[in-house]
Amino acid sequence: MDFDDTMDDATAALIYQLQLQDTTELFHAQNENRELSDSRIALESYRRELEINYSIISDRIMTRSIAQACRTDGPEVFNLLHGERTIELDEGVEYDSDSQSDFEINEAESHSIVQRQSIETQEIIEESLQKHGFSLDESLEMNDILDKTEAPPLENLDLRDRQEIIDDSSGRTSPEFDFLRRTTRGKFVEIVTENCVSCQEIFPLQELIQCPCDHTYCSECLSKLIQTSIKDDELFPPKCCKQPIPLANVMFLSPELIHSFEAKKIEFETKDRTYCSNQTCSAFIQPINIEGDNAICPECETVTCKICKAASHDGDCPADTALQSTIQLAKANGWKRCFNCRCMIELDTGCNHMTCPCGTQFCYVCSERWKTCECPQWDEGLLLARPEDMNHDLLPQMVIDLEHEVFDEVADATEVVRLQESCFHGDWRWLRGRHRCQECFHQLPTYIFECGLCSYRACNRCRRNIT
Repeated sequence: MDFDDTMDDATAALIYQLQLQDTTELFHAQNENRELSDSRIALESYRRELEINYSIISDRIMTRSIAQACRTDGPEVFNLLHGERTIELDEGVEYDSDSQSDFEINEAESHSIVQRQSIETQEIIEESLQKHGFSLDESLEMNDILDKTEAPPLENLDLRDRQEIIDDSSGRTSPEFDFLRRTTRGKFVEIVTENCVSCQEIFPLQELIQCPCDHTYCSECLSKLIQTSIKDDELFPPKCCKQPIPLANVMFLSPELIHSFEAKKIEFETKDRTYCSNQTCSAFIQPINIEGDNAICPECETVTCKICKAASHDGDCPADTALQSTIQLAKANGWKRCFNCRCMIELDTGCNHMTCPCGTQFCYVCSERWKTCECPQWDEGLLLARPEDMNHDLLPQMVIDLEHEVFDEVADATEVVRLQESCFHGDWRWLRGRHRCQECFHQLPTYIFECGLCSYRACNRCRRNIT
């Protein structure tokens, strides 16, 4: 909440006082329920800001009142004492050296009263500033406080002072800093800054989100990391140094991004996922939209059977002869089905680690969840696509040589897969040039990071997400 420096002090003090009363009543009402909720935390934070602003207004009213009293009443006190002495002289009071000394003492006392009030004013200002974390310059004179009514031009300050009083990118100065600068010309505390670990730009610490590993991200880089993670369940939830990034208290994320993140979180955490049977839609249907065996799509309102994942039907799910024929064909060709969505998968080239379009990872040999079995991670005959029914007696020598090269590529591919499956990716090196990230598949125009052990390539965000 910004401190309002546009209205008069009395009006501002009354407004803050009324808001404090309302906030205190709401806080006491919520305090009956001792659970720590988001609304209670927000209300407590708002109340603290109101108390700070009300304290600033009250202190300013007091200091201005004392300063005005010093200006207006000081000369009158002196004149009053001087007038009393003049009356005594007019009435014939004996005026000798001792009485002259008394007059000088009274005159000095009148100056002392004004000076004492000025000192008290300065002490009150210093006490108020110390309460808010500021201090007066040792060389500051009281007359500077009374006479200074306008802030010094910003261009007269050095670079450090200008950075310390700038409130935001628009160039405005904080009203609290501006008031203190006008009245005290005090020394300001430095704004704490930190580098974003992704883009390496410098930001104020309050504009960064700190991860459990102590790395910090700016709003733009964190948003990109979240957008990447919600497109690939292997990168979900967004992590840094293998530790999930807490997003509960992140205030600068857009509502649309937060909504997408929460929706994807529900989707990725659902075991038996159901997608809309309307092929032009294919939206994920959350469990709250499933009643019995019928799943109602919130996008197009198509009803899908939860069991067979096809369009809804009456009664039990009928036997699908076409599906049974496909299953028999799959068995003959060695195809596998995803145990989650029952989708048919064929392995043509690569290792036995399968990732279904629904996000489920399973073993192609036994169809169990990945890394829960002891099956081999690959079949060397499937690491690279090659003809199996070649008639070597009819092939020319050049084709046979080419086949040997293919076998060499198989061996190389086997070694790469073996390394990448077991590598912890702890020795990253910077590689110049245009490359594609093997994790999120983004094309990077200038550089990429490559693992020095297995040559796995990843962008800066993904390498911190997987290591």
